[in-house]
Amino acid sequence: MKLKSLTIGITLISAFSIVAIATYTQAKRNQYLQDNTLNTTRNLSPKTSPEIEVITVNQDDYQTQIIGYGEAKPQYSLRLTTEVSGQVDSLSPTFETGRYLKKGDKIATLNKLKYQQAAANAQVLVINAKIALLEEERKGVQARMEWTNSGMKGQPDSKLVLRGPQLIAAKAVLSHANSQLNKAQRNLTKTQITAPFNALIVSSDVQPGRYLQIGSKIGTLYSTDQLEISIPLSAQQWKTIGNMSQLEMDKKQITLTNTQNAQKWQGKIDRIEQHLDQDHKQRALIVTVDNPLNQKPILFPGTFLEVKIKGHRLHSIWKLPASCISQTGDIWYVDPNDQLTSFKGEKLFEKDDHVYITPINNMTTAHIVKRPLNSYFLGMHVNPRTSN
Repeated sequence: MKLKSLTIGITLISAFSIVAIATYTQAKRNQYLQDNTLNTTRNLSPKTSPEIEVITVNQDDYQTQIIGYGEAKPQYSLRLTTEVSGQVDSLSPTFETGRYLKKGDKIATLNKLKYQQAAANAQVLVINAKIALLEEERKGVQARMEWTNSGMKGQPDSKLVLRGPQLIAAKAVLSHANSQLNKAQRNLTKTQITAPFNALIVSSDVQPGRYLQIGSKIGTLYSTDQLEISIPLSAQQWKTIGNMSQLEMDKKQITLTNTQNAQKWQGKIDRIEQHLDQDHKQRALIVTVDNPLNQKPILFPGTFLEVKIKGHRLHSIWKLPASCISQTGDIWYVDPNDQLTSFKGEKLFEKDDHVYITPINNMTTAHIVKRPLNSYFLGMHVNPRTSN
């Protein structure tokens, strides 16, 4: 019995000892972690704080610049089709892709026999209608003389007596005949298919001897007198441009740059669209280039271009290297206590690898971190090193 009591006592003492040791160990661990955290976040000395590169920025006035992109497209892009049906009697040997057409150049001729016959028949109808009208006019004069010679007073009970309605009908028949003749003659001219404007042949879809229905495709033509570049711009970019009406009226000359090989052309601002694009929900600035195929180098339709447009001058803003913007869009700077803090900068515009932003809280100057890291956190003590 005594042995059993002794065993129980030893077991209890051992258990209490283990609990006491574990509690003490955990308390020391917590104290260590707390001290270490304080040292790394607030109480790091300059000797142990990480060194970071900063730049000093000051408020200044800068000329704004807008950068936009767009594809060069022809002023007119036409899917040329036939307006009459018929067999292709002849086709211009120059109607091939890559070649040029001048306005009025003949492309193809359809068999015109049935249209010549239709025009001749319509001409006969016009002649007969003219004769019928002359006869009706003569009958009207004769009816008027007979009514006068009869000695009857006033007007006859029916207008038919003096042949007024008959004369109106004869004139209507002649008008209809003339209309039919005009239509027949127009159809006859449409058997000869010509270029509606100065054009580049993009596709040729017809061969000699083929029978074409009304609406059959002849080919695709791009106009060559002018190219248009539609530049979608955001609301912030339009705001930066400033006086849009003046911009449109001035027809300002601007430089267009090929995004692939840096070739340049001069264009002019033609107009501003007054609707939002369905895809981007942005309004577009339209830039035009005259005689693009005569340029040196040639500006081809389909070329993707960059456009830089000067806006108005902004006052009291910051100019920062683009590297100052973190992957999350934050801008980090060092406060007077050498601790890090950050803010979301309002980007006004970009130019030559720099961003221009609105200063935070109207600060006139700041030490901005040049290359922020994802490991930065608010209040982190650092050792700033100023660079140029």
